Amino acid sequence: MAHRLTTLTPIAIFMYLEHLIMRMYHHGARIFLGALSFHMILNNPKLSYHMKLTNMQIQTWIEEYLVNGYGKKVKARSWEGQYIRGHAPWNNEEDCYHMWLKEVEKNKFDLLCKTSFQELYDDIKTLKFKGIGDLTIYDTATMLGCPNGIYPKSVYLHAGAAVGAKAIGIVGNIVEKSVFTAKYPAFKTLEPIQIEDFLCIYKKQLLGESNEIPIVCGDCC
Repeated sequence: MAHRLTTLTPIAIFMYLEHLIMRMYHHGARIFLGALSFHMILNNPKLSYHMKLTNMQIQTWIEEYLVNGYGKKVKARSWEGQYIRGHAPWNNEEDCYHMWLKEVEKNKFDLLCKTSFQELYDDIKTLKFKGIGDLTIYDTATMLGCPNGIYPKSVYLHAGAAVGAKAIGIVGNIVEKSVFTAKYPAFKTLEPIQIEDFLCIYKKQLLGESNEIPIVCGDCC
């Protein structure tokens, strides 16, 4: 390198050194900007709250969820007398809610012949009409499936459950349980149907918007 530099003119040497300095400067600038961006994310509660959540905190909420009986309640869903989240129990028999109940009742025999939750969910989805969303499809599938021991094998994310999942950095429509347990091992104690329910009920806690024990109402999601 020394021999090479002695054969160059002073201007060429200056330009070569300037090139090296600029390369070092840009590399340092990239490192600085990257560190600054990471610092801003860590200090933005809306963007990074899930990065600060510990497995112990999730475990505490899950234990609270189970002690309050929510885990058993969601597995005991049944079609008769149940409440579908997102629909008010209006008295008008021509409203969307009652039209859906009639449609499901009309096809109930065929639906109860399904042997897997995904098959049941997909068939119920074919009955969908305007005003009926994915949450209603899911709730209907659990109400028909749970009494027969047919539970979801994965976590279905929609409405409040999707909000809760996003709060801990997980997105998607149907997500494997392993994705949750890899991030927070505390989820191993819950079944997929319970994880969906937990995410819906505890979404405000997961978002960092509340530290209070959630009060569950029929329309929680």
